[in-house]
Order: sequence, then structure tokens, then C-alpha cells
Amino acid sequence: MSFSYDITLATAKDMVRFELGDVENTVASPALVQDEEILAMLVRFSQNAFLAAARICDKIAAVFAHQGNLKMGDLQTSGLDQATWWRQRAKELRSRGGAGPYRSDAVPDPSRLDEPEVGDDHSQPFEDRPWIGISR
Repeated sequence: MSFSYDITLATAKDMVRFELGDVENTVASPALVQDEEILAMLVRFSQNAFLAAARICDKIAAVFAHQGNLKMGDLQTSGLDQATWWRQRAKELRSRGGAGPYRSDAVPDPSRLDEPEVGDDHSQPFEDRPWIGISR
């Protein structure tokens, strides 16, 4: 896993890590995402660190949604609680990134799924895209 972070926030990648709180990679606190994942999202979202971070939050939420409950002493959490927190963080980041309103009527041509639809900047989580097959 490739990991780098500059506390001066010299690059958009560093800003994404900052917004995620993913600023160290140790045994006690392993990195949440690889540099390459961040760079791919920055390309997809035209270097908008907030929208790239929001999409990564969606990914992290999906990972946590599949985990069970965790209890250590008096501390207890669930994967679902973590997923909910990450989804909320994604929503906040989308707002800061200038994501426009989502068009629920925009159903793409299945032969062109890799191309953005008019008026859709792909900043919405997959669960808000009815054609993906995931509903709330």
C-alpha cells in the first residue's frame, strides 16, 4: 500500500487525506486508502479534493457496512454506526465541494455507463443512483 502525507497540505492528495483524517500509517492506525485511490478520485473529480474525499468516504462506508459489532471493555461500536458516520461525512464534503443537486430522473444509457451524464458530476454516492440497483 502506497502512503504519503505532507502536513503542509502541499497537494490535493494531502488535502484529501486531511479531510478523511487519514494522516498516518502505523500498526496502531493503518491507512484507510492508498495514494493511488486518492489520485484516481482526484482525476475523476477534476482535482476537487472535497468531492474526491466524499467519494472515498462512500467507499469506506461500504467497507464498514459489511462489518459486525465490536466491543472492547465499555466501548462498543458497529460497522453500521461507522458506515453511517462516513456517509454523513461524505454528504458534508459534497456540500463543501460544490456538488449540485442530484437528478433522480437521470437514467443513463447502459452502453455509456463510463461516460458522465449531462448534469451528473458523479459526486453522489452509489446508493443514490437508482440504476446501480442499490436502494435505501
